Amino acid sequence: MAEIKDEEYKMIEDWLKEYRKLEPAIKKYELDIEEIKNDIIGCSGICYEGEKLAPTYNISKPVENEVLDRDKKIKEVEVKKRRLIIHKEKMDIAINNFNSVQKRLFDYEFAQVEGDISMDIISYKMNISRSGLYKIRDDIIRSTFYSLNPDRTLKFIEKQFKYTE
Repeated sequence: MAEIKDEEYKMIEDWLKEYRKLEPAIKKYELDIEEIKNDIIGCSGICYEGEKLAPTYNISKPVENEVLDRDKKIKEVEVKKRRLIIHKEKMDIAINNFNSVQKRLFDYEFAQVEGDISMDIISYKMNISRSGLYKIRDDIIRSTFYSLNPDRTLKFIEKQFKYTE
């Protein structure tokens, strides 16, 4: 397959390590949005400081400004949340492409379904040598990379099967 750069390899490895934190982060954004929606200052006492004596066409009022600011904050948080959701969905596609052995290792090492356990314990539980685990781990990272970069994979395949006369 197409060669993976070291920084790309490290980035995918970090994404796999952080995968289990995506769902709580998405939930936190949902709560942040609810908190912003419920954080209404609304009406307060009338302040005459800075009032113009002459007629003005500036119809901006504190309550209107508050609503506009709140809407802007909500949109910013919703964009962050949507980016995380999209990233998680892409990662889910990559994870669903794992074979059963890769999935078990992913669950132990990256998803940490049994907590933070050493490679020795994972090796024992899966009945695979440490070197075999590291090979599978490398396969997981590469599989994830190719799943997340379908255009690059397609270019590689086209290059391999390119017909020349």
